[in-house]
Amino acid sequence: MSQFVRVNLGGILSNPNASRKIVEEENRNLAEELAKFGSERMKEYIRTRGTAFSAAARAAGINKGPGRIRTGNMYNSVDYRVEAGPNRVSAAFGWIRNFEDYFGYQETGFRNIWIASYTGSGKLRRGPDTPFSNGPIVRRNPYGGYKRTPGMFALRDARADAQAELPKLSRKYKARITRRLNSK
Repeated sequence: MSQFVRVNLGGILSNPNASRKIVEEENRNLAEELAKFGSERMKEYIRTRGTAFSAAARAAGINKGPGRIRTGNMYNSVDYRVEAGPNRVSAAFGWIRNFEDYFGYQETGFRNIWIASYTGSGKLRRGPDTPFSNGPIVRRNPYGGYKRTPGMFALRDARADAQAELPKLSRKYKARITRRLNSK
């Protein structure tokens, strides 16, 4: 008994433009799925990689969300896009909608010369006379040093996750292209 796979190339060879169109469409779909995956992972990291200060700020009602979401601006600026042209498709994700300098500081970490003020029970103090309306009460470190605020590395790690996901998506889209070409 022999086993084989029959591939009908008649439709492909008679209409090479249709074949090219299928490959271009699936490449675009792959790029879009990969970029969306990366942006979702990045948002997840922003939501989950808070600091002790961000947890205290959330408990005090200053942060609007979990992790490093104070106003939502850094989180909501994460997006993705796909650009396609003849013979090329590119995908991007990250702070596409907007970028502010502090996103970079949160991403890689920074030297913090400020110390937050806490109550005796460990709650973050807030006050109306702070630079941020009803924000945390902070003061310069009286010891002259600094505290290292760790980076969240959302963009870096989302990129690594997307690269790790690419072989799986490539297999998926190769199979889709093959199915579509064989159905012609």
